[in-house]
Amino acid sequence: MSEHLTILTSTSFNKAQFIATRLESEGIECYLRNPHSGQLTQGESVKIFVKENELDKAFLTLKEFHLEINNVSEPVIAEISFAVLFVIPVDFSNASLNACYYALELANKFKARIMLIHTYSFPPVESFDNTDLYQEMINTELTQVKEEAEKKLSEFLQKLIRYKKSRVLVDIPISSHLIQGFPDEITLYTVESEKANLIIMGVAGKDVRTFEPMGKIASKIVERNKIPVVIIPEDTAFNGIDKIKNVLYTTAFDESDFSAIQKLISFVTRLDVTIFCLHIGDKETTPWDKVKMDGLHEYFYKVYGKTNVECDLIVSDDILNALDEFISQKHIDLISITTRKRKLISKLINPNITLKILYHTRIPLLILPG
Repeated sequence: MSEHLTILTSTSFNKAQFIATRLESEGIECYLRNPHSGQLTQGESVKIFVKENELDKAFLTLKEFHLEINNVSEPVIAEISFAVLFVIPVDFSNASLNACYYALELANKFKARIMLIHTYSFPPVESFDNTDLYQEMINTELTQVKEEAEKKLSEFLQKLIRYKKSRVLVDIPISSHLIQGFPDEITLYTVESEKANLIIMGVAGKDVRTFEPMGKIASKIVERNKIPVVIIPEDTAFNGIDKIKNVLYTTAFDESDFSAIQKLISFVTRLDVTIFCLHIGDKETTPWDKVKMDGLHEYFYKVYGKTNVECDLIVSDDILNALDEFISQKHIDLISITTRKRKLISKLINPNITLKILYHTRIPLLILPG
């Protein structure tokens, strides 16, 4: 390792000051820089750099700084008994609650444990000359925000515990983390450090104002994440995992298909489902497209070992309408797509383009890393 600098995190001006103080108290040199002006300016984003050879130590210190509460709602069950881990970022909305219900049912199938992540922001406080008073105001505001989040998290957990008991899912362990920071940054860091297997996210329904922030968070997580992500629309009519019978896998005949199919099969292997493999072309289907689809069908059979896989080719200039019609005709319960298909992903989760697939049809989306 060298003395070269590498970025540790990017955060607000005020929070960067606290992180820097904490790092330096651990003997870790750090450097703060505003990416726009080179000067540290109140209210703007600040990047924190550390030396490469101190990055691991800095990450551990940052994690300790963030992880203020590790509130386990029930007695901890040995992780070896529940080796699979689902991470769920929550904001206490109905969308988050719906996603957690979905996750609990899925966890029952996979014998998985659930980790909830809720993040809260550093309170905005105007700076002024009296440093001591300024610091006192920050601490007061931060305490109030934290206490309110603690209360909401406790109430949220009680809802999940009641749901577990009503569905006889009492063995599923749930842990919850209340952390100061950005939702996407904390979620991704937790997934990596805890070696999670799946992220499950709820997104709000037809109110674009509430959906838009979560849409941005979902986009960031999907782009940078290395494990599957399930996005659950708030209005999903969830009647239990056993009601999921038809799964759609969309393909653009990309080289990522083969690894994505393996991940999809590992996801649905404990479910009794029919898989539909679909390619939607914007021009006339060629004989070569048919050959490639036959190859995918054979690969599905090879890794799945079952005959309930159907493959279809559709020609349409309107991908989303064609997809919507197919979903309706085949009674699709889950859509699966890979991150290589970035244009289609943006159409599915960007409210400015369409809410039709995720909200009108209320279909959960499984995004597989390419």
